[in-house]
Amino acid sequence: MEITITKDDKSLALGFVEESLELLNDIEERILEMEANYDIETVNDIFRAVHTIKGTSSFLSLTPIKNLSHNLEFLLDDLRKGKRELTQEIVDVLLKGSDILRSLILEVKNSVESSEEDVILNLEIDESIIEEIKEVREKEGGTSEKSEQVKVEKAEDKIIKTEENLDTTNLKNAEIPSDMFVQYKDEAKEHLDNIENHLLTLENNPDNQDSINEVFRSLHSLKGNSGLLLSLIEQESYEAKLLSFIKDVAHGGESLLQRVRDGKLKLSSEIISLLFRALDYMNLIFDRIIQRENRESVPLPDNLIRELSKKEFKEEKETKEEQKSSGYDPVAEAMDQFLDVSEKLLNEWKNKQEYTKKDIDTFKRIIKLLETSTMDIDDEELKKSIQTVKETIEFLEKGKFNLKDGIATGILEDKIAFFKKFKEENLGREFKESGVKKIGEILVEKGKIDEKDLKEALEEQKKQIERAEKKEREFKMPLSSTQIESIRVRMDKLDKLMNDIGELIISKNSFFHIYTKLVQANVPDIAKEFKEKMIMKIGRLAEDLQNTIVQIRMIPVKTVFQKFPRMVRDLALKNGKKIRLVMEGEDTELDKTVIEKISDPLVHIVRNSCDHGIETPEERRKNNKEETGTILLKAEKKGNNVIIMIIDDGRGMDIEKIKRKAVEKGLISEEEAEKLSKREAINLIFLPGFSTADKVTEVSGRGVGMDVVKTNITKLKGSIEIETEKGVGTTIIIKLPLTLAITKGLSFRLGTEYYIVPLENVEEIIKIKEDDIRFFKDRRIVNIRGEVIELLDLKKNYDIAEENIKSSLNEDNELNIIILKNMGIKFGLIVDELEEELDMVVKPLPPYLSSIPGIGGSTILGDGRVAIVLEPSEMISLLNS
Repeated sequence: MEITITKDDKSLALGFVEESLELLNDIEERILEMEANYDIETVNDIFRAVHTIKGTSSFLSLTPIKNLSHNLEFLLDDLRKGKRELTQEIVDVLLKGSDILRSLILEVKNSVESSEEDVILNLEIDESIIEEIKEVREKEGGTSEKSEQVKVEKAEDKIIKTEENLDTTNLKNAEIPSDMFVQYKDEAKEHLDNIENHLLTLENNPDNQDSINEVFRSLHSLKGNSGLLLSLIEQESYEAKLLSFIKDVAHGGESLLQRVRDGKLKLSSEIISLLFRALDYMNLIFDRIIQRENRESVPLPDNLIRELSKKEFKEEKETKEEQKSSGYDPVAEAMDQFLDVSEKLLNEWKNKQEYTKKDIDTFKRIIKLLETSTMDIDDEELKKSIQTVKETIEFLEKGKFNLKDGIATGILEDKIAFFKKFKEENLGREFKESGVKKIGEILVEKGKIDEKDLKEALEEQKKQIERAEKKEREFKMPLSSTQIESIRVRMDKLDKLMNDIGELIISKNSFFHIYTKLVQANVPDIAKEFKEKMIMKIGRLAEDLQNTIVQIRMIPVKTVFQKFPRMVRDLALKNGKKIRLVMEGEDTELDKTVIEKISDPLVHIVRNSCDHGIETPEERRKNNKEETGTILLKAEKKGNNVIIMIIDDGRGMDIEKIKRKAVEKGLISEEEAEKLSKREAINLIFLPGFSTADKVTEVSGRGVGMDVVKTNITKLKGSIEIETEKGVGTTIIIKLPLTLAITKGLSFRLGTEYYIVPLENVEEIIKIKEDDIRFFKDRRIVNIRGEVIELLDLKKNYDIAEENIKSSLNEDNELNIIILKNMGIKFGLIVDELEEELDMVVKPLPPYLSSIPGIGGSTILGDGRVAIVLEPSEMISLLNS
């Protein structure tokens, strides 16, 4: 199916992709949770997430995604309503459906990101998944698709069957003010989503007053906002008709809920279903309003509005007098909203002596609401005051009034005082003068209670009302103070910001170089002032900015971990094993770049644990183990690194088998195998082409894996170590830096060139005599506190001039040695001169240099010179060369 996404809609599409992928991760996690421990709340969570994907994909006309999520929604609704019990078959089809949804959404992502112009998608879905869902639902105990559709059809299908469609032939297009249209779209979408969320809550808890009030408020706001926008455009336009439909349906729903709030109706499943129909209809009309070029016919809302006010819902005749006697007065409500918002805006204007366009739009909206609500009140002074406020706001907008001269604020203060007085003297007067006795007075007259009891009851009632009003005020945020808690930012912008901060770090290093030259030039006063006023301030600023951007880029490892429960489950079922996955430290954070690149290595390791590590139930019973094996996936932060451990209680590694396989594959000789230590033998599994599997399976056995794992972790400036014991289990420890962009290093000189090693790999720095060096098979070694460490002479390896080791001796005939540690292996570097510890921004080398072993990149020093950054994990290979 061909679907066009215009370049104007690309940001919406990418927002849908990002949100949907997050929802799918949660859906998969919840499905597995539901399989292990069935709970109706978990089913509801899954249903809501699928429903959200369905709604958003429908808005973007992504029909295949909408259809699949709609069918999954039907199946989940069967579970929610107790029409069938959860089975393995249902879990499998839900997981399969979520996988297909993910692939479709990723297809949208890849297509949209690949072009700056309009994109034509060819989204196709294998209809077999739809058939599978239907088959599961058709089985005994389920509900057929046909009968379910009659019951749960969406409003656009249901209403069309009973109502006429809007004829668009003679309707014009309206000129809607663009700024008002954008504001209306954003707020309407929020209100529609809010209604949906709280209706879902009311399905399970119909007495939840907070949710009833939330739905009522959103319907009231939708009605008011639609009416306001409607008043600004030509009434015989297509858009005006649609806006009037939303306004009328929202008003019908609002009136129905008001009867519920007044205690005249009990919220039943019938009413909730009707409100869902109203919501679906408003969503349909809202989509038509957004798709302004799409002038398709839409169903008229007449029957729906009649249903919202049908007589069987009414327990009393609801006249205007009864509505007022119930305490609900729409004029008073509009006046309250105007006074609340206008006073807050006016106070802000007086304090700041400025206003925003949003303030003006808000003022326009609330005065329009007040004007509409008071149309039936015959009071000339009231109408003149409303007109004066409108003109004052208009003059402010056009610049005819200036806040600083106080004229506009003076007029507005005067009119606000008038509205307060008008409300006090007029609104609700009928109730005060009606002469109707209150229930407390009647009870006193009949002797049921005495005056004292009545007084105490009224005092308690007053306190309860005050508490309720306080809660209402705290909950209901004024229009002008709405704050956005978070925004989405493209990663390329964060990368650009990180690159700029990297340049700032380089500049900071330059300041140190200048400071050193000032000291050498014997101008200590200037050097001291330069250090205190420039270097220290720039250093603090650079460090704060660096920490801030690093924190912004941090993502919990949960985003990677959450894919493993599903994977372990599937592998266990396929291999006939019982495996329990335990995850700890999911909130530990890593840089987004590291997170993205560590995913594949972790997948391979966990798959190996399932395939090679955990035994079958029979084998575990023979070894006196529980039938269910355990894999622990754990993350924790240590200093500037994150440690990820994969621990299983399986069969462990057979060291002798590893040696034997390495010899068979010609990777080492038998003599070399006999001399290997346990750690060296384990590290054989990182050699390309190595595998201990006796047969090739879908999971392993092809000799492609752990070498790639090690390579990828090395590229992340990390390390990997393995600890294992035969018959007990295996622990794999991965050490990763928090971020790759800016790290600390130790610089040193070799000849005339400068090099840097990552500070996290530096174990210690020592000085030794030339006589302390011993030779073993042409290798330089030294005994440091009983530990034999091999030395690497970089001059020899990199063909640096003066490769004689004597050239590195200092004036005391000593050698400077940097002891490094990587993957549990220690070795030393012989250097000419140690320089300093510094922050560095590692830049990649050109291709013709990047193939040199041991070199990981380059950076710029404070004096502008380029220094080579060494990679300790690769330098280990130089020890054997």
